[in-house]
Amino acid sequence: EEFDGVVQNIALTQRMSRTGAKYYKTEILIAGDVKKLYSGLTADVDIETDRHKDVIKVPSQAVLARRLDTLSLDITKDNPVVDQKKTQIPVVYLLRDDKTVVTPVQIGPSDLTHTLIRGGLFANDSILIIDWQLAVRNIGAFDVARLMGGSELPKERKGHQFEVLKRWHDTLIEHGVTNYPWEDAVYDFRLGTLSFLCYPVHFHQEIIGVQGRAKLLAEAIFTRSFATAVEIEAGSILPE
Repeated sequence: EEFDGVVQNIALTQRMSRTGAKYYKTEILIAGDVKKLYSGLTADVDIETDRHKDVIKVPSQAVLARRLDTLSLDITKDNPVVDQKKTQIPVVYLLRDDKTVVTPVQIGPSDLTHTLIRGGLFANDSILIIDWQLAVRNIGAFDVARLMGGSELPKERKGHQFEVLKRWHDTLIEHGVTNYPWEDAVYDFRLGTLSFLCYPVHFHQEIIGVQGRAKLLAEAIFTRSFATAVEIEAGSILPE
């Protein structure tokens, strides 16, 4: 059941939860019949800070950052939504005439799920969502190595890593890939696992002093990354 309310008071200083998350104690005056509400209950609260009308909003996943110098001048030169002083600009991918087209946009405020678009799109544009956290050009099996090494629980992946890789490789072959033999996929899988180890090394300084969920997440990824390298004997491809 939903209730309306008005924020009455927000603490000026932050507090720290048991998980290490920072928060500000907030008091909300609830309107209407509150007889069903008892002390000790919990609730999810959506606080409206501003309201925008007649705007275009897209899922935040659809808005990506691209280096300005990697985009065609046909879409960036004299484009009013492109800040030529920036190194990276926000873009979305559109589907036009059955083709994927990258389009610079001017973004506005955003919440946990959506971002407002102030320029660059029309209401009838078909937007594509590319669900990638990291989009780079890399060796063939790097994505599989990153998935198995950083995301899968060790007890679940143990003994199944090459089985997953084989399923991935078989799918490539079924869809017409002809120049990527299984031996190369295994080599790239091990090489991708080794290359992923640079992330724990590179980012370890940023988690010093971090607490709560962020610390647990970083420790899990770092531990899993090195453990998977041992499990699949990734070091076997290195020269003696």
